[in-house]
Amino acid sequence: MSFKAFMGHKTDMRRIRISPVLLPTLLPILLVFILAVTVLSSCEQIRLRREVNRIMDSRIVLPQELSVALDGEVKPMDDSLRTVPKMIIYVDSTDCTMCRVSKFKLHYDSLYIKSKESGRFALMLLVYSKDIEGIPLSRVIADFNFGIPVYVDEKNTYLEENPQIPSDYRLHSVFVDVEGRPVFVGDPGWNAKVNELLDSYLDTTTQ
Repeated sequence: MSFKAFMGHKTDMRRIRISPVLLPTLLPILLVFILAVTVLSSCEQIRLRREVNRIMDSRIVLPQELSVALDGEVKPMDDSLRTVPKMIIYVDSTDCTMCRVSKFKLHYDSLYIKSKESGRFALMLLVYSKDIEGIPLSRVIADFNFGIPVYVDEKNTYLEENPQIPSDYRLHSVFVDVEGRPVFVGDPGWNAKVNELLDSYLDTTTQ
């Protein structure tokens, strides 16, 4: 059989059998592989738990220079936002910023409505600042004009001021109280269980 014919040949995987002669040789390899996967999975869970605990034991500090892009305009952030509970969702330089921003409306519109209707917390979509083809990101986002405020870390100091936040993007979303103390870690716009956690928190806190 030629290589080309082999590549186009459809093999019925159900008919594949391991030779009894090879089984004693392959079995230790398979066991080592399964053990390695199990260990790696456990190590990953331990790492995530440790990093979450580190965040929970800290205080989140907002940068001094934050702008907000909304309704076609770019303005300095109102300092009153610093002292209210808020859901911070951070997009750093490793993400495709515009890819994420273009999906903000889809994933966070209902969360933004919830924040406005409840009056119990603010939604802060916070992004790393950079230029897009020579145009400041805040200006580009403002021109999207999709009705949700997006906050821009103009000097890109958010991670510097919060070294407890790891590089793992899954841990870049955190709900904080009026003092900046984390309440929970996770993105309610992408995770239904985290959204339920937010609802539970709002139900158990006083107005």
